[in-house]
Amino acid sequence: MENNNLSKLSYGSLILSSKLQEDISQSTDIINYVLDSGINIIDTAYYYGKNSDDIGSNERFLSQILGDRIKELNIATKGGYYLKNNVSVINNKKEFLIDSCNLSLKNLNLDQIYLYQLHVFDKNESIDNITDTINFLKNENKIKYFGLSNIELMELHNFNQKSQIYSVQNKFNPFFQKDLKTGFLEYCKDNNIIYFAYGIFNKNNNTLLDNLLNDLSKKYNTSSEIISLLWIKSKGKHIIPIISSTKKENINKCIFSYNNLNLDEEDILRIDRI
Repeated sequence: MENNNLSKLSYGSLILSSKLQEDISQSTDIINYVLDSGINIIDTAYYYGKNSDDIGSNERFLSQILGDRIKELNIATKGGYYLKNNVSVINNKKEFLIDSCNLSLKNLNLDQIYLYQLHVFDKNESIDNITDTINFLKNENKIKYFGLSNIELMELHNFNQKSQIYSVQNKFNPFFQKDLKTGFLEYCKDNNIIYFAYGIFNKNNNTLLDNLLNDLSKKYNTSSEIISLLWIKSKGKHIIPIISSTKKENINKCIFSYNNLNLDEEDILRIDRI
């Protein structure tokens, strides 16, 4: 696994468009703080923007506020999916993937994308056709590594038989433990696949788990969100959580806690059992 040059945490840049509405001054300040803190992986996507019809604007905005510094980073973007009039459109066909990759390169002002991910897998599309397209993009030096997002274990296995999968990006936290229960995380570890965890602070209606995290936050003198982050950390060094905030104190808290705190094994198991 060639991830020695990757930071332990990644930063999700969608929030710069969705929450800050691409405010140049605030966004530049935040992104520079993130990079100066040691994070060198920036997550974006072809369709990210201020709204569902604002295709590519988050990539363009990143290029604008980062300037030449963008070439020093590991940019992870995604293609094969977008929203039109708030309706999901999945398109994994060769022409679309090539066109969207070329547009992402242009938006980001890069010669090569470090990590290009299939945002959503179209189950009606041939894995062979998709991997042939990805291998074409690799041979053209337009992408360095290929990853998958929002993917199931068997789908990952099938893709991994056809093309080297560098990473996956799935939702994962104490409230969404599916990839732990199904052996997905173990498969990634055994096959040297980096696992990017997104939605790390999302919750559902599990009151028992919510109460437990709140109790543990008192024990460790932190927040329930940090407890979630530390629990994710406990599941393996191949996991890179994606943090996203427009507040420096929250970013700093995540970085400090991840680097300096650990949950007791008994507390990890308590979360596992719910």
